[in-house]
Amino acid sequence: MAKKKKNPQAFGSRKPKEEEVDLHRPWLNMRSGITAVLTISVLLGIYVGWQVYPTDGLQNAILTGFVAGFSLIPISLAFYFFQTTILGRGRRSKAE
Repeated sequence: MAKKKKNPQAFGSRKPKEEEVDLHRPWLNMRSGITAVLTISVLLGIYVGWQVYPTDGLQNAILTGFVAGFSLIPISLAFYFFQTTILGRGRRSKAE
């Protein structure tokens, strides 16, 4: 039998560099987050209206689309205020 040579640079043998990651910093800035929430809520409103239109007509489709789409905005704001007030994270607090 042939002897196996140990490869010093095998896949699991190298230790990765440890980088310090600040877990208190936000992943997105505020403008990108607001843009994402507004885009998703408008797209959800259009999708729900498109699904409701064949069965309930144009008026109910528009009303249901507005209600479904823009109901995400207060939920997102509630999550933001919970993070900043209760947990003390977000834009107002600085990482130490």
